Amino acid sequence: MITAPQLRAARSLLGIDQRRLAELSG
Repeated sequence: MITAPQLRAARSLLGIDQRRLAELSG
């Protein structure tokens, strides 16, 4: 099962990835 902290970590990682993609594409 996935715990809340894991969800938070995943969301933070996704946020960072999205920022990187935005910077690369921008």
